Amino acid sequence: MRWILLVCVLASGFFVPGGAQGLSLPEGASAVGLAWSPDGTGIVALYRMGREGFAECIAVPRGKSRWRTEDLGFLSLPSSPVFSPAGDVLAVWGLNAVWLLSAADGTILRTFEFEEGFSPLAIAFLPDGVLAVAGEGGRGSPGSLYLELRDRAGNLRERRSLGRRHAPSRQAKAAFSRDGRWLAFAAGSEAEPDGEAWGLHLLDLGTGSLHSWDLRELLPSLPWEERRVAIAGLAVRPAGEEVAVGLYSAAPGHPLVLRLDVERGRPLGTYFASEGGSYMAGYMTYSPDGGLLAFSVYSPLYTKGATLAVLNLYGDEPAPIALCRADPPGECAYLLPAFSPDGRALAALGRQGVWLWDLCSAVSELPAPGWSFSFSSGGAYHPSGHGGWSVRLDAEGRFDVTHQVQEVVQTYGPFQLKPEEAAELWALIRAAEIPSRTSSTRLGIPDEARAAFLLEGPTCRFRVELWEGEVREDAALMALTEKLATLIRRYTGEEPIL
Repeated sequence: MRWILLVCVLASGFFVPGGAQGLSLPEGASAVGLAWSPDGTGIVALYRMGREGFAECIAVPRGKSRWRTEDLGFLSLPSSPVFSPAGDVLAVWGLNAVWLLSAADGTILRTFEFEEGFSPLAIAFLPDGVLAVAGEGGRGSPGSLYLELRDRAGNLRERRSLGRRHAPSRQAKAAFSRDGRWLAFAAGSEAEPDGEAWGLHLLDLGTGSLHSWDLRELLPSLPWEERRVAIAGLAVRPAGEEVAVGLYSAAPGHPLVLRLDVERGRPLGTYFASEGGSYMAGYMTYSPDGGLLAFSVYSPLYTKGATLAVLNLYGDEPAPIALCRADPPGECAYLLPAFSPDGRALAALGRQGVWLWDLCSAVSELPAPGWSFSFSSGGAYHPSGHGGWSVRLDAEGRFDVTHQVQEVVQTYGPFQLKPEEAAELWALIRAAEIPSRTSSTRLGIPDEARAAFLLEGPTCRFRVELWEGEVREDAALMALTEKLATLIRRYTGEEPIL
């Protein structure tokens, strides 16, 4: 049976717990890589059959194979292929080589090998098409980390030393941002190669600047010196303002995920305490807009306790939401989580195959638990002085109202809408079809305010900003705003201008 990947929404396949579906691998196949096409209409899967490696592009959601490339020598260790900025080239990498494939038909355009002893750890295309490769050279203990920049012919343009490592973990850690501009990596120094366990660095490839942190100083309560914790995984938020760090812990109770504010150099939060010894968060990735962080925690020694979770960063108090949790980990896909380009789906590899979560499935069933709607008229600084009105409605009918004029903020409520009022308002929200809309890109006219419509769920968010003139020209949006004005007037006694 041919392996068809991530077409489980429409195709038949095995059902898995946690609201996901997936398809089994062919007998003897082992999945090792996953990437969404830039336009979200296809998936590239890497898998092995015996000693042979394959890359296959499959249309989503039809499930039709677009192309399949054989005879690729990538490793059995998980690695994610990457697309060029134009989306026409796909880079697949292995132990000591990179294959550049045509994204249109899978033809191998070029293969280039690295010098002996150099192994890629992460790759990314820069905006100008140059391929950036973070890798390890000088095998042994200690080793060295390098950054190489290569053109499409494989010619070396630049090589930069990143630091030393003494292998406190199985593999050196490095991760690029989505556009390749930022590289996060763990490394020590000549004097202290063991510093790979706690030495975190962020390189800006655009300016060449380097930020470095000692996690022993940021999390002093953890047993760094005893080598009972170490950096295990990394991810860079798309705009480079935040780094997520996955940790390895040899004892229970230690946090496994750290978010770090790059500019201020301080932790934004720690999450998911290890439940037993020898646990790690080795795979993590941000959604395209940076609002979600997906990560997996598991034991590298024992087949138990694997969990794939999503951290919603849109709110003030992020909390992990488990998409799947299993014992043994073969029942939970946790390898290489990857967001779709629009951020509405998450895919991950498991032993049985590939799982796909629709992160926004409940939007068609609003009101749904954990979902809310917000509106802001955007007139807080309008020269007329009428101010801006903001409202929030949750699935239980709680209605919060805020009025702001310049810097002065007045809050009302919270109010509890009558069931019929909440039902009517949610019906108008559904009719407005916010998930299918896009924000305005035109220039505003003088004194024109900008309105914002927001739908937010536990793992999904839709925000649309439109000029007030565009809202007035739309019957569905006008019906919604008029209802909001009626409710504000009824519950606060004020006369809003929306």
